[in-house]
Order: sequence, then C-alpha cells, then structure tokens
Amino acid sequence: MSSYKELLKPGRIGKMELRNRLIMPGMSTRINFAGQGYVTERFKDYLEARARGGIGLIIVENASVDGSAWRSEHQTRIDDDEFIPGLRGLAEAVHRHGARIAQQIGHGGRTVGSTVSISFTGTFPPPEAVQAVAIHGPKAFKQMGEGMKTVSSKVAGYQPVAPSPIPAPGGDMPRELTVAEIRDLVELFARAADRTKRAGFDGVEIHACHKDLVKQFLAPSSNQRQDEYGGSWRNRARFLLEIVEATRKAVGPDFPFWCRIDSEETEAVDHIPLAQLLELAQWVEQNGVDAINVTGMPYYRPYFCPPGYFVTAAAAIKQVVRIPVIVAGGITPEMGESMLEQGKADFIGMGRQSIADPQFPNKLAAGQTEDIAPCIRCVLCTSGQWVQNPASCSVNASVGREREYQITPAGRKKRVLVVGGGPAGMEAARVAALRGHDVTLCSKEPRLGGALPILAVLRERQGADLITGLTRYFETQLLKLAVKVRRNTEVDEALIKEITPDVVIVAAGGGPPVDPAIPGINSPIVVGQARLHRMVRRYLGVFRPNVLRWLTRFYLPVGKTVVIMGGAIQGIELADFLTDRGRKVTVTETSDELGDGMAQLTKTMLIQSLTQLGCTLLAGVKYEEITDRGLTITDREGQKRTLDADTILLALPSSPNTGIFESLKGKVPEVYLIGDAREPNLIMGAVSEGFRTALTI
Repeated sequence: MSSYKELLKPGRIGKMELRNRLIMPGMSTRINFAGQGYVTERFKDYLEARARGGIGLIIVENASVDGSAWRSEHQTRIDDDEFIPGLRGLAEAVHRHGARIAQQIGHGGRTVGSTVSISFTGTFPPPEAVQAVAIHGPKAFKQMGEGMKTVSSKVAGYQPVAPSPIPAPGGDMPRELTVAEIRDLVELFARAADRTKRAGFDGVEIHACHKDLVKQFLAPSSNQRQDEYGGSWRNRARFLLEIVEATRKAVGPDFPFWCRIDSEETEAVDHIPLAQLLELAQWVEQNGVDAINVTGMPYYRPYFCPPGYFVTAAAAIKQVVRIPVIVAGGITPEMGESMLEQGKADFIGMGRQSIADPQFPNKLAAGQTEDIAPCIRCVLCTSGQWVQNPASCSVNASVGREREYQITPAGRKKRVLVVGGGPAGMEAARVAALRGHDVTLCSKEPRLGGALPILAVLRERQGADLITGLTRYFETQLLKLAVKVRRNTEVDEALIKEITPDVVIVAAGGGPPVDPAIPGINSPIVVGQARLHRMVRRYLGVFRPNVLRWLTRFYLPVGKTVVIMGGAIQGIELADFLTDRGRKVTVTETSDELGDGMAQLTKTMLIQSLTQLGCTLLAGVKYEEITDRGLTITDREGQKRTLDADTILLALPSSPNTGIFESLKGKVPEVYLIGDAREPNLIMGAVSEGFRTALTI
C-alpha cells in the first residue's frame, strides 16, 4: 500500500475534479515541441505519456495570446481559431488516460524580439543560444555556433512592447504600450481563454510571473508609468485584475481558471514584497480565479539549492485565501505529502520529476517508490545543452521521443554481456533485460555506479543524495530484472568463453586523461585525475559516499593552496568541493568558457558562488610550465605569471577506452562501444547511449 495518502487523494479546482493532488506545471519545453505554433504529434506523445503515468493535471506551458509577439516557431500559439484543432487533439490524448489538462496563456512583452525560423546542421546548440536569437533577433547570430544554418526574421522589424520603455537585460528597447493597446491585450487574453475552453481543455492558467508582460506591469523595476496602470501597487496590478475579470466573463462562471504568480523569492530586480503578494492573491480571488499557482525566478534550480524553495510564500498565501494553492520547486514526494498534511498547499507541482519518470504517480500509488527514476536536478532539461535530443533528461532518454523509444520485446532472446557498471552500462543492462534478453553485467569495481559514487563524494547535501539515489535506482532495477551482476570482475578471453555472449556492450568508462604536454607535468605536486579517482575509490571500498564526504572535512590529501587545471564541469565541481573545505583555489581553463558541460543556470550560480568565496577563475590561459612554486601561465591579456600552489590537480576530460572493444571485434557477433569508453560524456549522454543501444539489439 502507498503511504502517500494526501498526494493521491482526489482534489478540486473550481468545478474541475482531479484524481490526485499531483500536477505537472508548465515548463519551457515549448522551444522543443511545437511546430510553427501548432501542436505536433511529438508534443502530443510527450504529454500523453505523462497522462498515462497517472498525473492529476497537466498544465501546458505558455501559449502566446498575440501572434505578433510570438517568441519562436517552437512556442505554441492560441491567438487564432486555426490553432484549436491541434489543441483539441492534445486535450483528447490526455483525457484518454483520466488526467485533466489546462493551458497556460501569456505574452512575452519586452522579452520578445523578432521571431526567428532556425534550421540546424550537425549537433544542436544550447537552448539558451536559441532563446538569445529568439529574444534579440539575428544580431545574436554568433552565439549559435557551428550548428546554425539559417536565421530569418518571422516578424520583420518587430519592436517589443512593455509597460515602460525599459529594455530587458541585453534586450532591445521596447515601445511603451498605450492605454488603448493595454485594453486590447486584456481582450486577447480573454479570447485565448475562450479558445482554450472551446478546444476541450479543463482549465486556463494566466501566466502572471517570471519575465512575462503581466509581471512587467507588476514590478516597479519595469513599470514606471504614471497613469492608471502604474505608480501605486494597486495600479500596477490593474492589468492583471482586468485580465482576470475579462477572462471570467469570456469563459463563464463554471470554467476553472487561475493565476500563476511569483513568490517573494524572486530576482532582486523584480522583487515584490510578500505583503504585496498576499494582497495580490486576495485581489485575484475576489475577481474570480479558482486557484493560485505559486512560483518564482528561477523557477527551476540546480541540485545544490535546497528543495521546496517557494513553499514559504505558498504557505503564507494559503493563510489569506480560501481557494486552492498550487506550489512547485524541487519538491520530492515525501516533502509534498508533508506539505499537504500541514496545510501549506493544496496541490503539488512536480515538473522535472514528471520528465524523469512519467510513471511516477502510478508507482507512488502502487507503493513502488524504489522503481521511480529520480530527477537529479541537473536542469539540463530546461536550461542546458542539447544532447542528441533537443529536450533531454539525464535519466530518461525517451523524453520527446516517446513513440520511437518504446521498450518492446526483442524478436529473439540473446545472451548479452555488459562491460562496465556506470550509468551507460547499467541503463543498457536494464533496457536489454526489459526486452527479454539474458543479461550479465561485469564491473571491475566493488561498487556499481562508475564515476557516480565519486560524484556523490564531491557534491554536498541534497546533490550527493540525488546521485546516490540514482545509483540505488539502477541497482534495484537490475536486481528486480534478474540481471546477473559480477563485481570485481575483469572481462577477459576466459570470461567470454564462459558466457559465450551474442552481444557485448562495452561501457567500461573512459581512459586516463591526456595530460598537457608542458614542462614539469610529472612534478610531485601534480595529482592527475586517475590518481585522484584511485584514492577516492580506495576509500569508497571502506566508507559510503556520505561518510567519506564528511571525513574529507577533517582529512584531505591536498595542500592548502590548490590550482586546478581544467575549468569544464569537472574542474568547477572540484573547485566547489575544495573551496567548501577551506582550500584557496584557482581554476584555469585554456578555452574562453568555464563550466563546459553544465546547464547555463547551474554554471552561472556556481561560478557566482565560487567568486564570492574567493576562488579565482581564469579562462583563455596558456599553460607554460610547472615548477616547485606552482603553475606558470600566460593569461588572456598576454601577461605571463605564476600561480602559487601546494597541489596542482588535473581535472580534464577522460580519453577513449577502446581496448576491450577492439579485442572483441570479430570474436562476438555484435559488439558496441558506448559511454565514456567511446568519448567523454555526461550522465545524460551515457544513459541515452545505453538506452538506445539496448533498444537495437
């Protein structure tokens, strides 16, 4: 039996009945799934999978109410009746599985520039680069990199609009809206809500938060008008209140709709005090909304941010309104259950967890929590690089490809040997076993997880727990699927003869990084990554990651002054670990960018934190030599200098590890090379390769 009684209890928003209290909030997948503003089959498959998984309500992310202020071809539109058939099909797909569906509607205001049409060659660029072009127009061309083929304006010469002529950071100067235009926009929201109702949706959410137009009216930093839509708090709220009134009139008394508003825990520039937010919640309730959805900026936060970051504001709002309160923000099922028990909210949004495992509500109901693929809060799904699949998840390779990536029984049962117990190998073994193959996984380490246990040592608090939880999830699935796991086992010719596999999937992890060819690289003060990993693994044989992480606060075999060579994800996370343990750290990187491999938000927040803690970060350097004193570099400005160091740590990408793969070619019918063994990768790439490879055998 499930212990999540409150989460699984039916609920009601207005006259809409929900089968449980779990909500998938609107998220920024719009840059991936819509097509020229229309609902695509891919979008439908994506949301239908979440409905099938048992979620109570799906809120479809922000659809534009104004065709002239359309952000990109990948944002859905609701400014014309021609979009209704696609939306109706989406609603029908969700309803087939007993879930409810609502449409979030909004307007980008000053964040909208020339809408663009983009096509690509080769790999996809980071979504933040796409958004930069969508917001700032073709002048952001250089940010797109080699993957961009063409950029063309959809709305030539479009000038963004705003309450006041104040540009968004890095954006174009907006034009101040006239009073007549404001009233026209109110009508656009109302008409969009009516279209949502006619499309068969169950509700509407007014997007009055983040950086969109309604929030721009609410925030004094972007609204400096002196008429009835500016100045006092009530005047700044007038635009939203008129939208609410017009929407209620358009959809009638019984159709559910609500507002999503920011909590006080938002960016300082847009900060609105909690006391005013409590007033706003009461005002919109009086004007006819059926619920309030509490959010903030950034609405997705990385693993190092404590979960439940909007709960305080949600609990305060719930005390002053009689309508239901919805809240999201890195909330776990355990936290959500506790919040409902304590009356801090009425519905719990779990967006990224719905991406990681669409079936998580059904698994909660069945009491199978150990089978839930955990979200590790890497934020690559909403603020990161595109890896093979434009909308990606580190633990769920099928996101956005639900139809193509269905796990189906294999045509013929095969003996499959997986070499390596990291995320690539474990995912390959899991999917191969699900397809009915006889699977054996061999790991040369005593623990499964590959580099995951090391990562769990480096990360603090909840970040470490999330990684440990991912490893535990994989181990549990392999056990349940009767995968034969052999630890402390090297794969050699004798083992191949014993197992006689039809398929070998080599996921043996990467080889040692290639050390920089500079004088002094073999100095005793240099600790290579392979040596560092060996040390950690030795201690992991005795201590669990959380215990070892605690012990490193008292003993750490590095000096007080550390220089890290390599400023990609490995170097930045290592710097965070060492800085937190009182080391004076300098990170050096030969490229012009630090934090490669991290989601943009994670990178920004970590680098800002490291800088505040006194860590020195140097990009664009040239390594000259290593001496007893430290590392000599030529910096970006062309100045040669020596960085003092007791210890120099190499944090460089691994090299391919193809030895086993090459030795098996021609000796086994099918041999595949995946993960770091093929090329340096992240968890996302490793899991994706493991999944896709197992799907083909």
